[in-house]
Amino acid sequence: MRPLAALVLALTLSFAVLAQQRFDFKVREDMFAGMDGDTAAFDRAMKLIAETLAADPNHAEALVWRGDGRLFLAGQAFQRGAFREGQTLSAEGLADMERAVALAASQPRWNRMGEHGRGELLGALADGWLTLGETAKANAYLDRMTGELPGTAYAKNAATRRADPAAKVPLTCLGCH
Repeated sequence: MRPLAALVLALTLSFAVLAQQRFDFKVREDMFAGMDGDTAAFDRAMKLIAETLAADPNHAEALVWRGDGRLFLAGQAFQRGAFREGQTLSAEGLADMERAVALAASQPRWNRMGEHGRGELLGALADGWLTLGETAKANAYLDRMTGELPGTAYAKNAATRRADPAAKVPLTCLGCH
């Protein structure tokens, strides 16, 4: 019985350490709740992101989440007719995500990132540029998705959007919720 208890304890501790290391485990629930209308949850997520970036301005995962949050806020601004604010937030959100890609690609970590992490990041960048009507900029990310993630849903949907930028296939949230 002792070896089994030790194994259970080791697995529990391993999962706890993994949860502490993955930033998305810390922020995703509040971020998605916020995007579903819970402004307090969204504010908590953005506060955690801001604190993380204050401590480490090169935290690539936090930059991606901040970029995503800014794109969400941009959409809200556009819906209420605040076009200048929406454009500013869109540009800032995309800049966050592009910086995150540059940081991740300059570290050995990019190649160790899984399909989901790379697909979501590249897909968000492509989708953001398509939303702004910047097809050429979007195509660079769509091409990376098909080249770096062959045989995946990300590559399939990227190829579809590359052929038809207006196609109604998602580039993000493929398997995460």
